[in-house]
Amino acid sequence: MTSSTFQYILLIVFGFLGLLGVLIFAGIIPIGGEGATYEGEVVMWGFVPERMANTVIPELNKENANTLSVKYVYKDKKNFENDLINALARGEGPDLVMFSNDLIVKQADKIMPLSYANYSERIFKETFVEAGEIFLTKDGILALPIYADPMVMYWNRDLFTNAGLVTYPKNWVDFLSLSNKLTQKDNKGNVFQSAVAMGTYKNISNAKDILSTLFLQVGDNIISRNLNIGGGSLNLFNSTLGNLGGGATESALNFFVEFSNPAKSAYSWNPSLPNSKTLFSEGKLAVYFGKASEYEGIKNNNPHLNFDVAVIPQREDSVKKTTSADVTGIAVTKASKKVSTTIKALYILTNNNYGKQIAKSVSLPSLRRDILSAKESDPIASIFNESAVISRAWYDPDSLGSEAIFKSLIESVNSGRQSASSAIKDAQVKFLEYVK
Repeated sequence: MTSSTFQYILLIVFGFLGLLGVLIFAGIIPIGGEGATYEGEVVMWGFVPERMANTVIPELNKENANTLSVKYVYKDKKNFENDLINALARGEGPDLVMFSNDLIVKQADKIMPLSYANYSERIFKETFVEAGEIFLTKDGILALPIYADPMVMYWNRDLFTNAGLVTYPKNWVDFLSLSNKLTQKDNKGNVFQSAVAMGTYKNISNAKDILSTLFLQVGDNIISRNLNIGGGSLNLFNSTLGNLGGGATESALNFFVEFSNPAKSAYSWNPSLPNSKTLFSEGKLAVYFGKASEYEGIKNNNPHLNFDVAVIPQREDSVKKTTSADVTGIAVTKASKKVSTTIKALYILTNNNYGKQIAKSVSLPSLRRDILSAKESDPIASIFNESAVISRAWYDPDSLGSEAIFKSLIESVNSGRQSASSAIKDAQVKFLEYVK
């Protein structure tokens, strides 16, 4: 056999294996039929509670009993990073891990990317909506997405009805006049009912996520990766409409803090008010911006609260709808000693069937296009799905560190210590410490 013939055969074999993996991932070809060889147990760590371990994993193991099994180990998200680092240092790390976008910058070196030769970027983009592309790197795919937790708008139906408002605001401009209709003050000028919670940091749940959404909507990706340079360089506050905090980014920040300025007609919030989520649950806040994952908690906290959910407002001149989201995928660790079996398990976990079940187990939207395109009868889930389609994630290098940076960003402008431009440039310098 000539060398060229051998190479040709080898290409055919690898091409077939790649196609087989994609068909398994799509759920077209099942694994584990009669005559299959059992390849072993794959250990997976995740921060989804026991619902997944009690429902999804047993079914998966039963269906693939002749080929592989998955052992799911629940880990508290707060301790997840430290537990993973320590386990890998001892040589005891899991084969698979749930991997969120706030782990990418710090922990990507512990992940074995899927090669584009075996799982092409084209197939990835045709399978998942844009938010999932946060896991694409120059060297391959860090994780296959399973669900998103997008920012949405919760609104109090009774407060809108009492104010004579027939619908909720769909763009940000509408909020500038909303305070006159929904914010109420006592005879001393103290706010006791608010239209919307924006402008401060300490008493607004999700302040970082609200401001992140505004930045993303003006084309500022906050921290983004340029896949065409070296290993994938990181850009900071690089707005397509105004670089380094110029123009649009400044406007987004100024818009946010305007709602806590008593001299502005939009004034509806101040630091002395209770936490925004608490006030919304008490029926004294008309609009609350929160994550999809908060829905059940809000409903259970006050069963009598008459509220609904909507897609987060957009810019009036927007050409592309956007909301921010936390994105979670499943990744193969470099510690795995059975890579082939682990990748098979990954494909199964993220296919149409089990991908849908995992997302459902946490009541959050999948990021698979085929799942999101299916008609959704549940009115709440349909909003979450719509939000997932337009969601974007950013490379948050350290969730606690970035909270401190956003706190300083908001409070320095709110207090008048800095202009929006100056505060954003300071934030850029602080972020550099995390992404060097």
